[in-house]
Amino acid sequence: MITYGECNTECLFSKVILGQKAKHLQGKDRVVKRIMDENGVLGIIDLDPSKPTGKYLEQIKRIEPVFNEIDIILRKFKSSYLIEISPYFEEWLVNLSRKSNVSPKDFNLPENPKKLHELISIKGRFDKLEERIGGLLEAIISKNKEHFNKLKNNIK
Repeated sequence: MITYGECNTECLFSKVILGQKAKHLQGKDRVVKRIMDENGVLGIIDLDPSKPTGKYLEQIKRIEPVFNEIDIILRKFKSSYLIEISPYFEEWLVNLSRKSNVSPKDFNLPENPKKLHELISIKGRFDKLEERIGGLLEAIISKNKEHFNKLKNNIK
């Protein structure tokens, strides 16, 4: 399945959690538009409160079950899927790490979502952080295997 990510963080989510490389589209609307225009693709976005959700998102139907335990919303449009990480990626990562009793500090990352966002947003910095963020994601997955497996099974 071709996968599209809104930003580097969503592409990393795809790589670590779904085992799929994602194409970085640099924008929520671009990802959502691909979901609507192409068949059998997957898009991954986050719900950044500082950015509008765009005109297309509400046209893509939410499907049940909602993955409340891991703060993920799954939507479907024809044969394509959209994963929404809620709220924005860094807050989602920090919140889920707390729920999972995993500390971002163990991966040399800040526990404050805004500071993590600032760190990730520094141009050219993400490549240096990718391994640490990926390690944190893997630790979170290991504590929530059932929920992430359920998510993967719903998008096949």
